[in-house]
Amino acid sequence: MTIFRLVISSYWYSFRLTWNTSKLSFFILTCLKISSGVIPTVLIFISQELINQVMSLIRGKSTLLNVLFLFLLQVIIILTAYFFQQRSQIEIKKIENAVNLYLNEKVFEKIKHLPFNDFENPEFQNNFNKINMNQNRIIKLSTDGLDFLAMMLSIFSIFGFLLSISWGFISFLVLGIIPVFNIQMKFGRKRYQLTGFLTPYNRRESYIANLLEQHQSQKEIRLFGLENYLVKKWENYYKTTTNKNLDLLKRQSKLLLAAQCISLLTYAASGILALFLISHGRILIGSLVAVLQAIQQIQGTLNGLSNLVSGFYESSLIINDFRSFLKMNEVKNLDSGLEIKKIESIQIKQLSFSYPSFTKTTIKNIDLHIVPGKKIAIIGENGSGKTTLIKCIVGLYETKGAITINGIPLETLNLSSYQNRIAVLFQDFNQYELTALENIGFGDIREINNINKIRVAANLTEMDAYIMGLPKQYDTQLGRYFDGGYQLSGGQWQKIALARCLFRQCDVIFLDEPTAALDPKSEIETLEMLIQKSKSKALVYITHRLGAAQLADEILLMKDGSIIERGSHQELLNLKGEYSKMYELQSKWYITKDNREVMI
Repeated sequence: MTIFRLVISSYWYSFRLTWNTSKLSFFILTCLKISSGVIPTVLIFISQELINQVMSLIRGKSTLLNVLFLFLLQVIIILTAYFFQQRSQIEIKKIENAVNLYLNEKVFEKIKHLPFNDFENPEFQNNFNKINMNQNRIIKLSTDGLDFLAMMLSIFSIFGFLLSISWGFISFLVLGIIPVFNIQMKFGRKRYQLTGFLTPYNRRESYIANLLEQHQSQKEIRLFGLENYLVKKWENYYKTTTNKNLDLLKRQSKLLLAAQCISLLTYAASGILALFLISHGRILIGSLVAVLQAIQQIQGTLNGLSNLVSGFYESSLIINDFRSFLKMNEVKNLDSGLEIKKIESIQIKQLSFSYPSFTKTTIKNIDLHIVPGKKIAIIGENGSGKTTLIKCIVGLYETKGAITINGIPLETLNLSSYQNRIAVLFQDFNQYELTALENIGFGDIREINNINKIRVAANLTEMDAYIMGLPKQYDTQLGRYFDGGYQLSGGQWQKIALARCLFRQCDVIFLDEPTAALDPKSEIETLEMLIQKSKSKALVYITHRLGAAQLADEILLMKDGSIIERGSHQELLNLKGEYSKMYELQSKWYITKDNREVMI
């Protein structure tokens, strides 16, 4: 796409967006900008007449009333210009508010439909960050278009004024602006390219700054003495971004200085031409002042115009990125496809999965059948593929026909209806710095105001009594990020997250090390409670503790992405394989209770 077509296409997109979200403000702003565009020429003309009238008054050929009239008219127009400027800022702010609201809603809606693994892609994060940082460019292009219109009106009206005196002024001005225009266009693209180059550095800089500022990370940073190291690392990224921007600015400034010298020569040449015309009696002294004002005005406007056109190109590139983001491939069946009311079975056959841009297969040839009432434990070393398997089953990753729900391929189902029938708790669960009610109620947003149901879920994880003891009970703010918040221990946060999971009306519960922050006794008690309260539901949980695993009907032992052993606790012990070795290593942690092994 040529530069011209790119700018036109991007401007049309920005204009339609602005017009559709804020018609009245955009119309008012257009009127204000058009009016502002002709004011400079009017002021120049009045200044010329005012000086000529003053000279005539001195010679006794005019009256004081004429001079005062022109002077008051000049003051009124200046005040009007100031009013237009201030009102324009208000209308621009209204437009920004409306368009920003729309854009953010579009971004959030798009995020909802993007494949989950896009967010694990650094290239996607870089592009997304660049769009977020420059979102104002999308709005600015349409308002800059009005500035462009106002400047063109101003330029043509001043050109007309100068042309009425002498065409020589026009030729000087055109010769002076060409170098400035070329420089601005050249550096507009360079600024865009630099933004793309520096985005990864900006992300790293922001990440380290957050580490240094957030209370969650301060414990380790202080105890391990990491402050100086992290500050130095942040400083390196900061200097890289600032130095690169400064280098570009220096190069641009040098060329612009040379271009401004040319503009100054055109100003001098115009002044000499005006003096020549006065000496030959072709113009009056007021015209000299008006011409010099017009030259200064038009040079400033032309410089601003060249900068604006350069900004058009830069903004067009950002808008092109934004439009590409909105066209990214989406999860096709998120809100379409066959809806399911209840999960009767989940069948996994020969499931393999690799992360994009990774050559290694993360999970390999997995077979698994999940039915209501069945309890499945997944164990294995870190990195064996346990969490990835759960993410595939719950529909976060595309699995290409390997998973069927009630005999129907997952990719043909309405994914939202499927995910509404499952509850998931990952090891890195969210700690929402919101109220206790919201932290649990998020498990089923449709029932978030059902306090009785929320209390039942909290009671199952023994958190109800604690929450009721807080100053505002379930309306108490949790966490320390905001004023009045109450911080919970790691185990309490995990119980809150588990209550959120239990609050959900579902057929299958997936838990990724749901009790890792609990002591062994609490872990067994919690899992026994879960099994007791979910007899009609399927339960799939990841654990490293074999005392918890033996509560399951079936245990899957994963290694290097594959299931290498499966069966009940006793069946796996009888195999004398990997599970048996793991059990022997952990056996000192167990005692016999009710004919089964329980962790001490």
